[in-house]
Amino acid sequence: MDLFSKMYDMFFIKQWSIGLCYGSKEDVLNHGIDKLNFTWIPNHKSNRFMADPFLARNKMNELFLFYEDFILDEWIGKIRMCKLDSHFNVIEETEVLNTGSHLSYPYVYAAEGNLYLMPEASKGGQHYAYEIDFDNKRLINRKLIFPDIQLLDASIIFHEGKFWLFATHRGIHSNNQLHIYFSNKWDGPYAPHKLNPVKDNADGSRPAGDFVIVNGQLYRPTQNCKAYYGKSITFNRVLKLSENSFEEVAHIEIRPFKKTDFNYAIHTINFSGNVIVVDRLRRIFSPMTQIRSFFRRKLNITGVFFSTLNIITCQENALFGSGLMIES
Repeated sequence: MDLFSKMYDMFFIKQWSIGLCYGSKEDVLNHGIDKLNFTWIPNHKSNRFMADPFLARNKMNELFLFYEDFILDEWIGKIRMCKLDSHFNVIEETEVLNTGSHLSYPYVYAAEGNLYLMPEASKGGQHYAYEIDFDNKRLINRKLIFPDIQLLDASIIFHEGKFWLFATHRGIHSNNQLHIYFSNKWDGPYAPHKLNPVKDNADGSRPAGDFVIVNGQLYRPTQNCKAYYGKSITFNRVLKLSENSFEEVAHIEIRPFKKTDFNYAIHTINFSGNVIVVDRLRRIFSPMTQIRSFFRRKLNITGVFFSTLNIITCQENALFGSGLMIES
């Protein structure tokens, strides 16, 4: 985006939502998701978004959804856990992690007979994994996985005898420079790849979900941020991965849902058996809501100022009212 586009974009609320459907990895890799029938998790708050969905199953094969829960006025993400039925209705929902700092991308990984959740916590610079306690709906036994580097959307794969951690670094290259680290143990310590950054491209670097293996071939979902953040997802086919080499090629692009209001972006996709989960984004033109939220966060202004802003915001919502009702 140019400078004017970025400034204009600040007047929009960005609202992510999460959808699930039945399907196969093979179908997605061959045909995309355009013809799949998604069920969308309800969200009845205009100042909230739900993003970065990951799936997990307990020992009874019950399905759970983990995602980033973000409230606009708080401006930090928290991690929530939902138990879903076979129709993707939410049976139970619990906030399982709130550190007071921003959390997102609750990456789920199986190791040592347990399931672990490793959220993106780049602002803190310390990356922890937590064992998932399904029975008590909580995260336990915290492990330090990666210290001192602000990793974004870290994802781990066991490949040819080693554990490989893929991520970008927080900063000006967060969407385009891919870094790889490797270890003999899933929880580290990790050593940097000799070619880091192994990739410098806004389309196909930053992770967009867990790795996928189909017919022995490794695929990696990535964010396409060339035009803007989260424009689409590119699945890459990994050709080489070793301590001395890395090569992948673009395989298929997964585009946003063009026939809905949520047609602006898509930036996470994951699988669990025959269940697929994605997120999608819509923009809502609401400058007064954005201004009010900004002052709440930065200046903590209250009283008459907010009363005035609330009146203006209500008038604005009436004018653009169709945008602020949440699809259920």
